[in-house]
Amino acid sequence: MNFCHLDIGVNLTDTMYKGIYHGSKKHEGDLEAVLQRAWNIGMQKMIITGGSLEDSREALHLAESHGLFFIWLQILMKCLKFRLIQNKGFS
Repeated sequence: MNFCHLDIGVNLTDTMYKGIYHGSKKHEGDLEAVLQRAWNIGMQKMIITGGSLEDSREALHLAESHGLFFIWLQILMKCLKFRLIQNKGFS
């Protein structure tokens, strides 16, 4: 039986992949090296999470440029939650 290795919640838009920790640059970005290690051990697909509009745009760019990703946008859920809290129900 062949299995497909799929990571369902990668946060590849995190600044740590650009070498930034707590707002301070610590090293050069290593996203491509991290991805290559994943592909080398058999990872076949990843679902990138986008928790903000900016993150989601970056996730979409990654998905389009690599072709090995899907994206999961959390924005709609956060907006609906905000509207529920603000309006105490749907409008």
